[in-house]
Amino acid sequence: MPRSFTTTTLLLLCAVSLSCDSLDVPPPPDMESVLAAYANPTANVRADIMAESADHIDTVHDRIEDANIFELILAVVIKVQKGLNDATNEDGTLNVEGFSIQAPSGVIAVEHICGGWDPEGLRDGEESPDRANGILDLIMPLKSGSIAPLVWGEAVQCRYLEGASRASFDGQIGVHFGEIFPASQVIRDLVITFSIVGNLGFDGTEFPIDQSFRIRGTGQIDILFETDDGKTFVYFFEANGFTQGVRDATGSYDCSLERRECAHPSGTFSW
Repeated sequence: MPRSFTTTTLLLLCAVSLSCDSLDVPPPPDMESVLAAYANPTANVRADIMAESADHIDTVHDRIEDANIFELILAVVIKVQKGLNDATNEDGTLNVEGFSIQAPSGVIAVEHICGGWDPEGLRDGEESPDRANGILDLIMPLKSGSIAPLVWGEAVQCRYLEGASRASFDGQIGVHFGEIFPASQVIRDLVITFSIVGNLGFDGTEFPIDQSFRIRGTGQIDILFETDDGKTFVYFFEANGFTQGVRDATGSYDCSLERRECAHPSGTFSW
């Protein structure tokens, strides 16, 4: 079993057995309003809103895709998920470090040391990643052996390579998987909602971000935006790289940021 999973499992056992009081779990973010905004967007998007929002939509989309922070987070969740699955019997008993727990409920505290910007990874003589590369801390609650829908935490100056580019994130993280799921679940099949607040870095430029976005199993990215009067809409980019559009209070319709036009059912508009 990976050492990083063993460490988090000791914290899990502490929480399950109530045998220690030292596990300081930060409060979860309130993502209910975000989920409600995706389910029922309230804005009526027309030319005036797109004229104000189009450049911002394009920039946010580019930053999210360039830095690919969601892939880093999912990779950490999947690693812990695999450790749980490997350590759980068919009857739902978790076996780790000499302990057996039937359908455990508790909290997994994950500490991931970020990979840094060295393209060669660990240097000769190093046994573990350098904490100077930053930390990604996540809280993953368990309910009767399954992983709860909301995972949250923070990144502290987390540096990582995205391709050949230097990326980083420093800030708060909330991830909602839509439903409670077993350790055997292929999570990339789920609709996953992210909420990040902080600074996203890419190739030497830092971008302040306070944004929710959603990754679908099809590869589609939905990004939630709010108008000046507090109403919400979703701008989506399908995985084919060509289809994009708006989902608002009136429904869903195609748009093009490049052509600066949308094909609304009531008539095409441009800005």
